[in-house]
Amino acid sequence: MRSHALTRVATVAPAARVARSRRHRVRTMSTLCIIAIVATAAGEASADVVYLADGSRIVGRIVQSHEQVCVVETAFAGTLKIDQKLIKAISTDEAVVVEFESGDRLVGRVEHDEGAGTTTIHSAVGDVPVADAEVRMIWRDGEESPADAAEKVKMEEAIAAAQPKHSLKIEFGGRATEGNTDTITASGRLDFQLATPKDLFKAFLSADYADTDDKRSRNEQRGGVSYEQKLTERMFWYMRFEAEHDEFENLDLRTTAAAGLGYYWIQRPEHELKTRTGLGYRHETYEDDTSRDEAVGDFGLDYRLDIAPAVQFVHATTWTPALEDFGDYRLELDTSLQFPLQVSDKLKLKVGMRNEYNSRPVDDREQLDNTYYMNFVLSLSD
Repeated sequence: MRSHALTRVATVAPAARVARSRRHRVRTMSTLCIIAIVATAAGEASADVVYLADGSRIVGRIVQSHEQVCVVETAFAGTLKIDQKLIKAISTDEAVVVEFESGDRLVGRVEHDEGAGTTTIHSAVGDVPVADAEVRMIWRDGEESPADAAEKVKMEEAIAAAQPKHSLKIEFGGRATEGNTDTITASGRLDFQLATPKDLFKAFLSADYADTDDKRSRNEQRGGVSYEQKLTERMFWYMRFEAEHDEFENLDLRTTAAAGLGYYWIQRPEHELKTRTGLGYRHETYEDDTSRDEAVGDFGLDYRLDIAPAVQFVHATTWTPALEDFGDYRLELDTSLQFPLQVSDKLKLKVGMRNEYNSRPVDDREQLDNTYYMNFVLSLSD
């Protein structure tokens, strides 16, 4: 009997220890849960709370509420921007600045009572009940008003946009061959541009030279300036002047001055189309000492499309007919495509074609002069 009792005691003792261990673990888990709940409640109590219309809450730090957007910094999702339409109310742990639609301001802690459905500002002048519809914006006490900050950014952007923007492009190309025919060709162009939101100034110089078997086969120089100023958002007035020398057109000097009105049909940073219409005067002096003067019309089209961030298509057309006889005219077209080069972001390859048509050339020269080119373009800008 005694042996049986001892065996029973020995069997029961481990079971009792297991039960006590389980009860201890349960008490420990319960204690941890209570601590977690208390810590969470304390966290909410020491943080701002955004009450959403669907019944959920967002706990964090309210940075500001302005222009129907509430900005909240959270520990779990970073900075959130919440549409004001989704928000029912807010509570803050610290004093904030509340500006009303009337323009009045209060500094105090905002408290929302979910049970009563009311919001109160605890300020230095007392507790002030407030409706959400009366509030224009909220921001942290001691910081800049969101409206003032936004206005400052707009002013800085306007000042930056009003600053003149300079750009300079250097274009160059050439070719040399030896054998049955020895040839040397060289071309270059310099483009300068100064732009503001209201006006645009451009200037260019270009030269084309070719030598075949030690004899010049091409010798042309061109230069010009143009200026345009906006009258409205799309309409502008302009004036331009160009000069040209072409040895193989028997042209000693051709100058064209014109002025008129233009219009931007497409005006976007990556896509632009404009036309111009005006009157001008053209003077031509030839190498045989003859000259020619006439009033002309001035019609032009300029088109640009940025196909990709660094790929650009450009086309320009200029038609200058004599006013006395529209059958006597010059037509110039220049079409090009620019590609980026991996060597540098500022260096591009330009492939294009220039067509010059003179309806009544002198000395039975060809009416159409086509130039095909492939040049490097170095872009320098602000």
